[in-house]
Amino acid sequence: RSVRTPTEKLWEILIATKTSVNSVYIVLDGLDEFHSVNKLFPYIHRLNKAGIKVLVTSRHLPTIQSQLCNTSHQTSAITIEGYAADEDIRVYVEGRMRDDCVVDHDDIPLDIRNDILSGIIKAANGSFLLSRLAMDFICNLTSVASLRTCLADLPSTYEKAYEITFERVLGQPESIVNLAKRVLNWVVHAKRPLTMLELQHAIAIKLSSKSIDPESLESSKLILGSCLGMISLSKVDGRVSIIHSTARQFLVTNEQELSDMPQLNISRICLKYLAFDELSSGPCESVISLRQRLACMPFLDYCARAWGHHVRQFQEVLWDELITVLCSPPLCASAWQVLHYRWLEDEEASEEVFLLQCRNPHGLHVAAFWGFAGFITRSSWKFHETNFSPVDSHGWTPLHWAASLGNEESAKELLNEGVNINASDANSWTPLTFAVVKGHSNVVKLLLSLGADRNTQDTLKLSPEQWASICSHDDILQLLRETGEPPVTDKAKFWRQQEKQTWKVSMERLDTSMDPGELEVLDEIKSRQPSVGKRGRQQIREPDVESSTVHSVAGYQCRDRGNPEKRFIDGVGDQGADKVDGGALVSRQGGEGEHALWFVDTIDCLW
Repeated sequence: RSVRTPTEKLWEILIATKTSVNSVYIVLDGLDEFHSVNKLFPYIHRLNKAGIKVLVTSRHLPTIQSQLCNTSHQTSAITIEGYAADEDIRVYVEGRMRDDCVVDHDDIPLDIRNDILSGIIKAANGSFLLSRLAMDFICNLTSVASLRTCLADLPSTYEKAYEITFERVLGQPESIVNLAKRVLNWVVHAKRPLTMLELQHAIAIKLSSKSIDPESLESSKLILGSCLGMISLSKVDGRVSIIHSTARQFLVTNEQELSDMPQLNISRICLKYLAFDELSSGPCESVISLRQRLACMPFLDYCARAWGHHVRQFQEVLWDELITVLCSPPLCASAWQVLHYRWLEDEEASEEVFLLQCRNPHGLHVAAFWGFAGFITRSSWKFHETNFSPVDSHGWTPLHWAASLGNEESAKELLNEGVNINASDANSWTPLTFAVVKGHSNVVKLLLSLGADRNTQDTLKLSPEQWASICSHDDILQLLRETGEPPVTDKAKFWRQQEKQTWKVSMERLDTSMDPGELEVLDEIKSRQPSVGKRGRQQIREPDVESSTVHSVAGYQCRDRGNPEKRFIDGVGDQGADKVDGGALVSRQGGEGEHALWFVDTIDCLW
């Protein structure tokens, strides 16, 4: 587990270069188009304090200007107006009229050409983008007369230019308009820019189909042409994007013209894709087969990594589609595998990393990961779910995932179901450890308020408090040191609920899975149902993940090893009884001389 992100390391490397060279210059082009610009400002100030000179290009936005010129950050900034030279615009306009106009260049009178040239230079006011949008409009005019009359309506603002272009998009034949709307919906609302191939498959998905017909794919030329210049295809990485952030703002403002509920439609399409027949066989067994699947399903990489972001706000509306994926082990595991897959050029290393991937997800793991609190809530009464702490191949419970991702509502729902708040994974990390390392102070506060043990240690002998210090999470460090223990009554209530739930799940499952020899031991276990003393929660030691079911305890003890029943029951009666070899039996003396017998069932999954 890397404490520092690759991004943080990159900034440290950039700052370190100042020690080896006299002058360092860094250019940040188009800062206004960066979605997380507020997160970038602290790094810019760090660069400046280190003596690194930073050149930023951006539109005039108050937030950016105030940050870069903020004296409290000791940042010295010089503002230079940037614009396209008239001569550059003239060369661009003349080239477009000569090469792209529907009306032949030689048929356009010289006076009209000169008027178009001077009109665009004036309207653009140093903006290449406005020049381009104006020429996109002019080049599609079909007569000299229309060229002459258009001069009076040349756009001088982005808003006006987009209005003209969008009207042209909507004025095309119906089939082209429908295509353009679907394309613009995806390009505007996708969580990352899609490649052309991903986009082709995304718009080809039909809700009535279980796979994509290759003959239904639209050509890249038609996709780009239908949007009349509002999107562009990068020659560097092959991704499709909106021509400018201002164009995105315009389309978001006018998204009702594209679709009634564009993001709902995208969410429904993602869920449909994850339920395709190709995924019904379950996760792939090797890197090679997974890469083949991704090649055959180009949209799968994006869909598996982003579908939860799209669907989260529509859990109720898309309930039927959602449970189709989450309640199907093959579909759920297939999407989960791609979500955690990391592509590496070295095939041998790639195979090794592949084998270390998180496997065996339960629907609750996926719900906790994406923050589907509604699904967790319904699981209890809708599907009669009883085990809310299944573990995956890493020993992580749904609460681990909710804490790691900072999904507070999901964590609350899981805790309401009485899950073990101190469950530890193969490295002895508890949900609190994950929340601390990831910096989710809201989840840390929630866990502490419900009695999470802040003194646990992982396999490195590090406590949550030490991890908070290592990760420089000062607010969480203070929280761990200052937050007092919750009232005893609250703790006792919480742990009684958890103990009752764990006991019920374990006993119901074992009744139907044991042989006669094991059942004799089970009957004795049931007669000693645990209770919690007045002092509240018992001291519990987590079992090994590989041997953490009650079934393994009874099964081990019923082998030919002396008198198993006596050994087993004697172990329960001893005050200091610990984990039974091969199982998960833990006994600690509670209040009033009572004993708590705990069986932590963490590896069986419902599906």
